[in-house]
Order: sequence, then structure tokens, then C-alpha cells
Amino acid sequence: MYVSLVSASFPFLEWIQQTVERLIAIDGGIFQRKVRLGRAPMYMLKYPKGESIQLLKGMYYANDVPCLARKREKAEQFLEMD
Repeated sequence: MYVSLVSASFPFLEWIQQTVERLIAIDGGIFQRKVRLGRAPMYMLKYPKGESIQLLKGMYYANDVPCLARKREKAEQFLEMD
């Protein structure tokens, strides 16, 4: 299990990575995804299992945090396993 965020903007993912590291003290890795010839590069910020749990706990720290219900439901499945 891991949490990932995909974007075509490397600077955006770096900003997210630095912000998460500052706020939650976990560090994810940024990887370039393979794309078809002629397509813009895509990047993925990825957190492994232990860090993913910490990240999800930081994101969904209260029931009234604004979020997408489908994302919260998925996160809660993993948080219940912890």
C-alpha cells in the first residue's frame, strides 16, 4: 500500500513533498513515469506504507475536514488496518 500523487508539474510535486516533510516529517520520493513518445513527462510523488499511514492520519485528522468522500472512504480502509 502506498499513497501517490501524479502531476505533469515537477515543481508542484516538489512543493507538496517539501510541505508534507515540514508539516508531518515524512519524505516521499518523486519519480518520472514512462509516457508515450511525444507526450509531456509525468511525475509521481510516492510514499511507502508506513509513511502513507502517517500522511493519511495527517490529512484526515478530523471528520469535518473538507475532502472528497470517495478518497476518505479509501483512506479509512487503510487506517483501519493500522
